[in-house]
This record gives sequence, structure tokens and C-alpha cells, in this order.
Amino acid sequence: MRHVLSGALALAVGLVASGASAEVNLVYNNSFNRTDTQTGVVADEWIARIEKATEGRVKIRHVFGGALLKAEGTLDGVRKGVADAGAVSVVYHIGELPISASLAGSFDVEYGNKLDLLGISAVTMKLLEEFPEFQGEYAKFGVKGLLWIPAGQYSIIGTAKIATVDDFKNKKIRAFGASLPLFIESLGGVPMQVAFGELYTSLQTGVIDGLITNPTAMVPAGFHEVSKHAVTTGPALGTSMAGATVSYVVNLNSWNKIPKQDQDIVLKVSKEMTKVAAEIMTKGTAQTYVDLQAKGVQVHHMSKEEVAKMAKMTPDFFAREAKRLNERGLPGDRIFARYKEIADDYASGKWKPW
Repeated sequence: MRHVLSGALALAVGLVASGASAEVNLVYNNSFNRTDTQTGVVADEWIARIEKATEGRVKIRHVFGGALLKAEGTLDGVRKGVADAGAVSVVYHIGELPISASLAGSFDVEYGNKLDLLGISAVTMKLLEEFPEFQGEYAKFGVKGLLWIPAGQYSIIGTAKIATVDDFKNKKIRAFGASLPLFIESLGGVPMQVAFGELYTSLQTGVIDGLITNPTAMVPAGFHEVSKHAVTTGPALGTSMAGATVSYVVNLNSWNKIPKQDQDIVLKVSKEMTKVAAEIMTKGTAQTYVDLQAKGVQVHHMSKEEVAKMAKMTPDFFAREAKRLNERGLPGDRIFARYKEIADDYASGKWKPW
């Protein structure tokens, strides 16, 4: 009996030790450069924190440069298991992630200049908590959202100087998503559809005069080499999109391979990274303009007066997106009304989430 008990005890200890030392190895897809702040720099910090917090039980390999999946195909690729996790540009997925895409695609000049990136992150997380339809759209597609990251305040880089609303007239500017082409068109510009990989040569050959994008993507993509003017869409860093534009998602089957205790740790790290990511993006955005100037690019800032003109000339993107969500049976009006309430409370200092 003693030998039986001893053997059983040894087996139990062996199983516990084996379980404790088991590793879950995942692959994270980044369709852009590793130096891209939103999908690369933040990802490396997120991955390092997860590995440290789980004591090496959850390891994530960072594959960048679109080696696995291009930006437009990341969501479907993660769903199919081509990669376990990935940085999804939600504006490409109006059909699959309607609420995420509506928030990330709303370019409201007033609220976009009122909120900093910490505010954008805080409002996004609050809406995720309050509206089950928001978080639920990820599960319906077979993935789990872990971390939402705002883009830097959008600005324009190009070969032509744009410093006022009048300067937009007849300028061919690459814009993507639902709101940005309308924003450019409403100011008299000509919105152009160009794939990200073709932007450099399109600027170089004059196919486009400029492009509107997340500033932290400009230097890694080398746009400064063929463009010598940049303008922020506001007196400071400019206009933010209403919601986080990138979500780090994980395939549900891959997620379920992680033991529950480590799932909880990953969720905790991801929640903590929300603030960290916004701070990294803010710092990276500000540094972009320093780097651009050092590389010979003239950086212009639109005045408060010009921003006021823009606000009057551009469409009400919140109303437009609310209507689109309503038509899909989603609470569009409620989401955007609540957005304004939370944003106003944050901007006034009434609500302090951090």
C-alpha cells in the first residue's frame, strides 16, 4: 500500500510540475514594420509583459512586415488560424466589426480635437463595458478582442503645402475608410483610393499630392523621402478618430489553449496596456513631427479658426454612422449619444478614468 501511495504521490507531483512548466506558444501577425508604433512597438511591450506576468508560460512570436497576413486580411486570417493573434485595422471591416469600424471611422473635428489619446482609449473601453453588442461582434467572428489602440491624431503628408482649408482645393489626397474620403471631398480635395504598399511611388510620381494617415506610420514608411510638407488637422496634434483604430485579437481556439489562470493574467496585462499604449502613441505622434522636421519636412498646424471652418464644412459623421448602425439593428443612436456624454465628462475633468 505504501508503494502504491508513494507511486500515486510521485505521479501527482509529476503532473503538477508538467502542467506548471507547460508553455503555450502563439504567433502574432503585424502587417506593418516592427518600428510601426501602433502595431509593432506597442505589440513588443504587450508581448514582453504577458511573458513576464505568466512567468514564460505564454509566449508570443512577433511576425511583422506582412510576412503572414496583409492588413486587409488579418481579421479573416486570425479567424482561420493562419496566425493565432494579430493587429486588426478595424476600419477595413465595416461588415464584420460594425461598431468598431463606425467609431474608428468617425472623423469628428470638434471631438477629435477635444480628446487626447488617453481620452479616446478611455471612452472606447467605457463603451465596450456598457454595450454588449460592441464586445460581442468579435466573438461572433470567432476571435476575442484583447487590446484596443487609438491612432495618432490624423494628419496629412504630401508634396504640396496645405495649411488652410482653401489649400485642400483640387488636391489629390489618398484617404481610406468611410469618413476620411468624405472629409477630404467636403473641403474641396479629391479623395483617392491607393493601396498602402503603393503610396510611396504614388507620391513620388505625382499620382497623389498627399495622404491622410496616422502620423506614426509616416517615417517607417519613408514618406518623408518623397514628401516635404505635413499638416496637423488642428492647432496642436490634430483630430483623432472617435475610437481605437486597431484591435489586437486572438483566435478563440488559440485562446482556449491557454489555461484559465493565464487567460486572466493576459486580460489583466491587456487592460493595463490600454493606458500604456495611449501614452506610447501620444509620445510617438509628437516625436514624428520632430523626426519629420529633422528630415527636411515642413510641419504646419491648422489654426483654431481654420479648424472651426473645417467643422462647419465637414459632414456630421456621428449622425451618419449612428444611422448606419441603426439600419443594422444595432444601437447606433444610443452609442453615439453616450459617446458624447462620456467624452464631454472626460474633457471637462468630471470623469477621470486614469
